[in-house]
Amino acid sequence: MVNNVIILNGNPLDYKIIQQDQEKVIVQEKNNESVHHIRLNIGLINRASNFNNITIPEKLYLVLGDNRNNSADSRFIGLIPRKEIIGRAKHVVMSLNYDNYYLPRTNRFLHKL
Repeated sequence: MVNNVIILNGNPLDYKIIQQDQEKVIVQEKNNESVHHIRLNIGLINRASNFNNITIPEKLYLVLGDNRNNSADSRFIGLIPRKEIIGRAKHVVMSLNYDNYYLPRTNRFLHKL
């Protein structure tokens, strides 16, 4: 990863800005058929925004959060064994806005991922 851009087998993933304001940018990250959105806080480049090349052994996974520069993911806790991955999220049940006194973001309740 270089400046929050994932480089997979020598090729950077495709990125497209979806939304941007003064504090954040929402980016579509695409790897072949896998497409999802990530959030990047503007002006926040931290030690987790870059890491050296790694080879991921079989049955281990590198997991990265969608709030990319504010996630405690594999960059901090290490690779995840396949046997510890037990489900897949399909909907947001409830979302709290930590920037606004943790008030509920009702527009995200039951939002499909």
